[in-house]
Amino acid sequence: MNADIARKIISMPCAADLGRALELLGEQGKLTDLQPMLAFVKDASGSIGRAAVAACSNLIRNNLIAHFHELNPQVRQKLGTIMESLVPQIINEIGKDLYCTDGPAPVRGPNSRTA
Repeated sequence: MNADIARKIISMPCAADLGRALELLGEQGKLTDLQPMLAFVKDASGSIGRAAVAACSNLIRNNLIAHFHELNPQVRQKLGTIMESLVPQIINEIGKDLYCTDGPAPVRGPNSRTA
């Protein structure tokens, strides 16, 4: 499966490969994929909703957070506005990379995984 196939799969909500498609877009997707992915965050089945939260968090982390210092100030300000509108579960996932209870945590790079 590649990102183009994953985009087609998430456009068909009953697709059997939806969880894998979300995961792949979280790893390889573009910011333009975020909006259709957000539709699955509130999925009633639970597992798809959790997969969507993880995928959206990864997409934001890989495309924005890891490159935040490279963005111009206007883009950073718009990013702040977008971040305020995200569902709390996604903010919590992203926050795990930015904060920890025993000191500052480094922002993970795009190829990092949680343990």
